[in-house]
Amino acid sequence: MSAPARTHIPLISPGDILLEEFMRPLKLSVEKVAQAIGVPPLEIRQVIKGTRAITPEMALRLGACFNTSARFWVNLQSNFALRKIEIA
Repeated sequence: MSAPARTHIPLISPGDILLEEFMRPLKLSVEKVAQAIGVPPLEIRQVIKGTRAITPEMALRLGACFNTSARFWVNLQSNFALRKIEIA
C-alpha cells in the first residue's frame, strides 16, 4: 500500500498576507505602513518580498496598526518557516 498523495498547498508568506489582505484592500503604500509602525520602508519591502522575517517586535507594531494580535503575525511567520522546511 502506497502513502497517500499530498495535496500541494501553495507556500504563502507573511508578506503576501500583509500585502494582499491588509495593504491593498486599505490602499496603503509601503511608505504609509512603514511610517505608521515606525520602521524604514525597506523593512516592509523586504517582508513583502520574503527576504525579511516578521520579528516579535514588528508583530507587535503590525498588530497595533491593523488591529490584530501580535500572535497573528508571529504565527504566520512561524507557520511559514515550518512549511518551508517541510516542503524542502
